[in-house]
Amino acid sequence: MATSPEQVHGHQYVDFDEYIDIQLRKTGSTIKTTDVMTAVVGVLTLITLYLLLFVICDHWIVPGGIGPVARSVMLAGVGTIACIWMAIKVIIPWRRRVSGLYAASTIEKASPALKSSLINLVDISRSGHEVSPEIYQSIERRAALALTHVDRFVHVDV
Repeated sequence: MATSPEQVHGHQYVDFDEYIDIQLRKTGSTIKTTDVMTAVVGVLTLITLYLLLFVICDHWIVPGGIGPVARSVMLAGVGTIACIWMAIKVIIPWRRRVSGLYAASTIEKASPALKSSLINLVDISRSGHEVSPEIYQSIERRAALALTHVDRFVHVDV
């Protein structure tokens, strides 16, 4: 029984360029998610700090408590700051795309064994310069094989 080169024992294999593209997109998505979650934690920290300071001021510092107008103004101020923070740090970055070069750089920081092959490959493919197919395939193969070890043994911290 003959098997196709793309499928062996129920496993599907992809070409080197597809594998590299998948890994770069996965890393870009992880970077974006990490940045957005960091911004959300920042907003939650701001709100928690506001509540803590408000309770301390309301109960122990201001005699008779903070008045309803001051409460409304303070809450509106914190709400405005939180909305602006969410727009700048969450909504706008979530809509943007992480550059392939940045994702490649992040992966290579986590695994120096790549020796700039991934960055060079992404840079060559994005620049549009003519490169010998043999050289391009060699760089592509080396980067893809090194990425398989990164995926298995190194956790990419972003």
